[in-house]
Amino acid sequence: MTKTTLDLTGQWQFKEYPLQARRMRDLEAADWLEAVVPSSIFTNLINAGQIDEAELKSNPEKFEWVSEKQWIFEKTFDVPQQILGSQKAELVFDGLDTITHIWLNGKLIAKTNNMFIQHRIDVTGKLRSGNNHLLVKFDSALEHGKALMARYGRLSEDTNSYPCRAYLRKAQYQFGWDWTPALPGCGIWRPVRLEAADDARIVDVCIRTVDCNEKFADIRI
Repeated sequence: MTKTTLDLTGQWQFKEYPLQARRMRDLEAADWLEAVVPSSIFTNLINAGQIDEAELKSNPEKFEWVSEKQWIFEKTFDVPQQILGSQKAELVFDGLDTITHIWLNGKLIAKTNNMFIQHRIDVTGKLRSGNNHLLVKFDSALEHGKALMARYGRLSEDTNSYPCRAYLRKAQYQFGWDWTPALPGCGIWRPVRLEAADDARIVDVCIRTVDCNEKFADIRI
């Protein structure tokens, strides 16, 4: 089996998602800001000069608006022939925080709602050699949680934080803890890459000890 990997971390672009956008060309306005992946929306806003880091640390309650808005990230990349010619290609996000829609070359390819797991998306036949365009739109986890709470009811009596947190597969400390302020945010928080392979792919390896002593071990893999 031959596996080829294309790292998609590093330089991206981002901006606040325009609520009036209805088509892909509605996103083409030249107001994109530079971003680095992996990171959080707060890190990118600080690096882009949109918010002041010292003010964020001293008055975090002033920045709840960041978590209430929708944000979109984009990256354009070329794909080597080894990947284009492979039997199966997958787009792998090791961590997305949290509620997303993902487009590749203008086609919606996935939706996610879990910060804690890897997301592996089959993109076989959806790639081209040059100028592949990847978009990741982050909906507000706060608004998403509030909508679910309004539909299904309140699950927590917590009056000091966000009771909607119970509906989100998202790091709970982001909603406030005794050692950190409430800054839910969003972002591509772990690496992202393309993986391509022919034939089979080993997903996991389980090793079980059948018998062992000081001289030998019988294990099943």
